[in-house]
Amino acid sequence: SAASSAAQQTAVAVLIAISVCHLLNDVIQSLILALYPMIKDSLGLDFRHGGFVDRAFEAFQDVVRLDPRNRYALANLQKLHEEQHQWQEAYDVRQRLVAISDEADQPGNRHILAFLENELGRERLKQSDAAGAAERFQAALELDPCERHVASTLSPQEIGRDKSVLSAAGEHEDAKDV
Repeated sequence: SAASSAAQQTAVAVLIAISVCHLLNDVIQSLILALYPMIKDSLGLDFRHGGFVDRAFEAFQDVVRLDPRNRYALANLQKLHEEQHQWQEAYDVRQRLVAISDEADQPGNRHILAFLENELGRERLKQSDAAGAAERFQAALELDPCERHVASTLSPQEIGRDKSVLSAAGEHEDAKDV
């Protein structure tokens, strides 16, 4: 009767209060999750400009973990790898960017991949792996026939070490003439 009606009203009021609190909690959590990648991107750039490379790596990797298609974070992660001369890691990150990029972005991606292939080839030369270097230089030329880095970065000693390196560099010269 009157007591049960008051108890029902109290129960309804408590349930409404709990529902509103739960709704507010969900909204706040959604906002935090939505803003977190942007905050981490900003922190990553601040760390990078401040010379805190490890922290910048962590910040951008956190963003990519939360949003694997975040082009901005991937591009900055690739740049960090390049600055550290971690060519294979930079190449791998660029490959991820290629996979999520629009067709209009592909020529630029191919140019960057060609540059990275060239750097990987130069690393192979330093390791006295002329055949591996030639494969990388050839891949650079296939990605971007006008890749100017291949022949311009090879010293005469490096080119002369192996005929396959000379062949790749020669094909590059032929491609530039076209």
